[in-house]
Amino acid sequence: MVADESMLSEEQLAILAHPVSRHARVLAGPGTGKSFTATLLLGRLHGASGPGVRTKMLTFTRAATAEFAAKLEEAGLTDDVDPPSTIHSHALSVLMSMTSHGLPEPLRIPDSWESDRLVRSHICRLLSAAGHTVTPGLVKKLEDEMAAGWEKLDEGLVMLADVEPELRAAYVGTWGQHRQVFGYSLLAELPYRAGTALEDIGEDYPPRVSLLIVDEYQDLNAADIRFVRSLARLDVRVIAIGDDDQSIYGWRFADPAGILRFCDEFTPSHDYSLSVSRRCGRQILQAANELIASAPGRSAKRSLTTGPEAPEGMFAYVRFTNNRTEAAAAAAIAAARVRAGVEPRDILVLVRSQADRWRSELQPAFESVGLQLASVDWVTDAIADPVLRAVIALARLLDDPEDSLAWWALTEGLTPQVGPAFTDYIYDGRLQGERWGKALLRLSQAEFPGLSRATAARVAETIAAVTARLGTLTGDLKAWSEENPDAPWSDWLFAELDDSDWRAALIGDDLGEDAEKLLRLVGPAVPLDAGLRGFLNQLEPVGKDLATEEAGGVRLMSISKSKGLTADTALILGVEEGLIPLGRATDLDEERRLLYVAMTRAQRVCVATCAARRSGQLARSGGGRTQVQRRRSSLLDGLSYGAPIDGAEFVTRINEIEMA
Repeated sequence: MVADESMLSEEQLAILAHPVSRHARVLAGPGTGKSFTATLLLGRLHGASGPGVRTKMLTFTRAATAEFAAKLEEAGLTDDVDPPSTIHSHALSVLMSMTSHGLPEPLRIPDSWESDRLVRSHICRLLSAAGHTVTPGLVKKLEDEMAAGWEKLDEGLVMLADVEPELRAAYVGTWGQHRQVFGYSLLAELPYRAGTALEDIGEDYPPRVSLLIVDEYQDLNAADIRFVRSLARLDVRVIAIGDDDQSIYGWRFADPAGILRFCDEFTPSHDYSLSVSRRCGRQILQAANELIASAPGRSAKRSLTTGPEAPEGMFAYVRFTNNRTEAAAAAAIAAARVRAGVEPRDILVLVRSQADRWRSELQPAFESVGLQLASVDWVTDAIADPVLRAVIALARLLDDPEDSLAWWALTEGLTPQVGPAFTDYIYDGRLQGERWGKALLRLSQAEFPGLSRATAARVAETIAAVTARLGTLTGDLKAWSEENPDAPWSDWLFAELDDSDWRAALIGDDLGEDAEKLLRLVGPAVPLDAGLRGFLNQLEPVGKDLATEEAGGVRLMSISKSKGLTADTALILGVEEGLIPLGRATDLDEERRLLYVAMTRAQRVCVATCAARRSGQLARSGGGRTQVQRRRSSLLDGLSYGAPIDGAEFVTRINEIEMA
């Protein structure tokens, strides 16, 4: 990439001059051009150091990986720099390069439906049967703590494992056996496993890169950082880019302390910053700066400033009489922006959580002004479509005829009147040192001794139907790929869906609209050489990425999903006690950072709303009650804009918004 140095800031020039022999931290606020600067740095390092310095960019999400890959292609660096990847993918590549990595083989990572519907529910039953009081939600929390290496960056944080060490020990033992029996690995555990493996191997592991640029470093938990430190001990230099003010993944035990301690943990280090936001209008950035500066104990640092080309922008905190007038006003503001020439997809409606409930509440108001309210949550619903689940399981079995998760999905998950008791029938005492799927097929030959006749018959019918179809597919798949060399793998799934005889006994239904939409969206985006297995692995994550990018209409999403996005207009709904911040036990510092992230998505217009009263399910969020007087957000209390203006008066000024 060729850049006119006269157009670069002093901060950017300092980063580009960084000596490759040292680590570095770059504190980069929202909209300060961190990806652009990182691309320039990679180009400079390659040009100055030649092939001896192998560099790689690690990102936190697949969407960020795709965005950075596009920047590398635009800069002409795709042949010179390793492709970017997520930290989880890089951890997996490190593990798979080892002769002994400790993961069940063949590698199998459950998708969200398999994790929620099968894995966590079963572990919950196993722990409950052992006398522990647990719920699937607590199992998920233990899973997150395990993925963080049972460590915390915030010493004041109390983990569930700290309070109930016996439950932690029981979970570790139960989960360890469970993953071996069903043959899976969790995506979230990969950095933890890779860091541990590198510590065990020590200097015997030859790193494949000499310089790592780690984006969104503030989103890393203790296990992620341990993995990066293990690489640094092998003489890999690390450049951490991030912003402690945008650390919003406390649920996975990330914390601002991670990036704030970087220069103490990685020595010697240089410290840089990017503090000129090229995204937000002046009013918006001023309000955001004031909000984040109110955080107790926040480390002193230079406030973000706007460049000379920044618009004035508009920020307003507005109070409405109830949630109905709030919804009508949000729709009216969006319509005004569209009249001003803004594309609907360049308008974000941001909520703290429960986007599906907000959607049902807001949709009529947006339809009344002729706007579609688009959401990306439909991908999760699509993945759970029973017909799609059956075809996914069939494809998994084509790859591995004994795939335990696939057989588990087809029996407990999809066969009528076959429930958890059947899974336990095999798991509890009928395994002979084998995987669950293999035990299922062995027991089917003996007609499931000791099982009720009705359940045995239903499972046998399922196995017979699937096995018969698998017998015809091996040749069909090869022939299909030869006859359709340019067709995406989604076309193969559609072909299977057209042949409904084999699945009639299982599902007896048609593919849902969301599932069909997902296949058509993802099909062309996954390279053909990824194979059918690669397509299945990428169906959900790529679907979520593309749904975010290609959503038509005004986009509704949770604040956490908006991270990294830029929009002309951001409408932040429910900025009041019980919603933002969410409940009394919430970490107020993280809630403040969430609101800061939401505000800094907007370029020209940012409106935060609250309601004096709410009805419906959202009224109970955070422990509230319907039709009870609600209070403004404590996060804004005492700030220059913290007293909300009257909603009725604000709506009369729609034309001002239209002209912003």
